[in-house]
Amino acid sequence: MNDAPARASKQVNDLIFEIVAERESKFLLLVCDDDEISKQIRETMDKELAEVWKNIVYITASKAADDLLHAFYAETLAERPEVMVLWGLQKLTPPIADAVLRQLNFHRDALAALKVPIVIWLTNELLSRFPGLAPDFWSRRTGIYRFTPQPTRELISRLFSKGKGGASSAHRSDIAKAIDEIRDSERALRKCLRTDSFKVEHPDALMAKIRDNVVALRSQCEGGNPIDVALHLWKLARLDATLERVVGDLSIGERNVFEYLYTDRNEALLFTAQKLPDIFLKYLENIPDRVRKKRRPDLVTDFYQVAIDKLAEIADDLEASIGVSIDQLENTPIDDEHEDDSDFPEPRSTVESTFGAQASYELESWLTGYNDKRPMVFSETEGQFLKLLYSDQGPMKELAKKVGMSVPRVRKEIRRLEEKVHLYLSNPEKERPSLPSVNKSAAGQASPKRPT
Repeated sequence: MNDAPARASKQVNDLIFEIVAERESKFLLLVCDDDEISKQIRETMDKELAEVWKNIVYITASKAADDLLHAFYAETLAERPEVMVLWGLQKLTPPIADAVLRQLNFHRDALAALKVPIVIWLTNELLSRFPGLAPDFWSRRTGIYRFTPQPTRELISRLFSKGKGGASSAHRSDIAKAIDEIRDSERALRKCLRTDSFKVEHPDALMAKIRDNVVALRSQCEGGNPIDVALHLWKLARLDATLERVVGDLSIGERNVFEYLYTDRNEALLFTAQKLPDIFLKYLENIPDRVRKKRRPDLVTDFYQVAIDKLAEIADDLEASIGVSIDQLENTPIDDEHEDDSDFPEPRSTVESTFGAQASYELESWLTGYNDKRPMVFSETEGQFLKLLYSDQGPMKELAKKVGMSVPRVRKEIRRLEEKVHLYLSNPEKERPSLPSVNKSAAGQASPKRPT
């Protein structure tokens, strides 16, 4: 798999380890949309398992379609397999493939009685239908091994489908509204200060409006949502674009540093969330002085300064540790004193974003159970809710009952989490034409361990 990212190689190793660890019942789901990569994975599995004397048997989906249980038990008697793989589901018509998934659900106990690892070879499309068609089998899965990441839009659609009352693109949270009000007031204040004949009460009214909305943001932070506020400001400051420019300027061999930057990007995000009270206080304190100098206040730039200082510390640490210079992280705030916001390009979609792609992979790896590390921007309660949204395909009333909330409250929480996930994935609500994503962290080899 010459073109597969390093994490794909890791997943092959993890899958093989799970298979050979001990002979017992395991339901392993392998997801790949690319036939060529599937072929390479199969060749690797065959080779590695042969070296440890493990007999692997492939059962074609077309053969299992008529009588799945008979197909499995017949192979057990004939071959005495130590690993069984259901292969070729994507070649069946959707109704027949769905029927096979239902058979897996119905015969789950009989399949478990075989006491061997069973690998189900799927595509992302089949995986999306799996929980609804085979809910009991799904609940007993040992792990999911993805070799084709699910497109970010599909992940968001799966989490926040209309059937669960997901937010429309027109929905704006109280946090977004407060930030919009602040930025609108900042722009109006700039225009007012540029007018020689402005009246004192005009800036005073705008500054009062800014203060009121900063108080609203502080209340959100005190109410347990500082990361939500930081995510909004992080996106507006286009900090991911700054970091991606750094990655893009590195040589191919140096791009392994990307994984360090991604991890530390999240640390910097949490750091700025913790610093928000200080950022807000300094911002408000500086407004009168800036007005006297006829310079408008700029909350996003103040946030950017704190974040970029932290990222610069990280860059210095990386340079000292692994000898890769990242001096591109200069302290250059996005000051728009003489430009309108429309002059700046909108942040790119997650499909084009290296950091967004990594965030999407990290989130879904955790949601599927492949990785037990919850993304740090989500609380334990939020994580439990997201896992329910990901795996539960039932009606809204059932979901509300599971989480112990009323249906209106569940809808409200879904809207809040949808906005947070969009921001975490650097994914704009407005759809744009997409380009194939490129994982720049791979560089054809596994990343080195970070120096301690």
